[in-house]
Amino acid sequence: MVRLPIRLGQDSFTVGDISDENIERMVDAMNAFKLLMKVHHVEKYKALATSAMREATNSAEVIKIIKERADVDIELIDGKTEAAMIVSADLGHLLEKGNTYLYVDVGGGSTEFSLFSNNTVIASKSFKIGTVRLLNEMVNEVVWHEIESWIKYHTIDFESVTLIGSGGNINKLFKMSGKQQDKPLSYSYVNKRFNYLNSLTYEQRVSELI
Repeated sequence: MVRLPIRLGQDSFTVGDISDENIERMVDAMNAFKLLMKVHHVEKYKALATSAMREATNSAEVIKIIKERADVDIELIDGKTEAAMIVSADLGHLLEKGNTYLYVDVGGGSTEFSLFSNNTVIASKSFKIGTVRLLNEMVNEVVWHEIESWIKYHTIDFESVTLIGSGGNINKLFKMSGKQQDKPLSYSYVNKRFNYLNSLTYEQRVSELI
């Protein structure tokens, strides 16, 4: 997996549109990925834009610029489609038949929740909450209550639910634990890490943990 963080959400969620600087970075990124695909003989690909681009006022302009200068067609998808695509990812090695799982993918601007039972999708939903919104104190308390209500409503018939998390910050949290890939994190560990991270300033997190 090759990742290139551009942090579009910092523009979109705080200012309302994608900056000229980040448009240039996106064009360079798309051209770079095109070269990578060329050397790896990639014949088919799909470029998708999610939460940050959904809320940017100039998203249509950005998509047009990238098409003209990088010859990459970007499809803007809604939250429901995003959640469905995450659900369709290969989770077979994690899911055991007969068990119930809540899969949570945390992004910068949105978080997708998907409930599985017996390897079947029961429900999925995207909420406007993510790391960039949280850092900029842009998450209303109402959203937390909506998430809580959604989870309780859809899990009420299941005795036990296993939580599976994904996303850059969750992956970092897991790496900090030093555990093997298939070993779960305890509530106690997660709570202690939360309190520790909460005690640090944003600058301290960057300097000490990245």
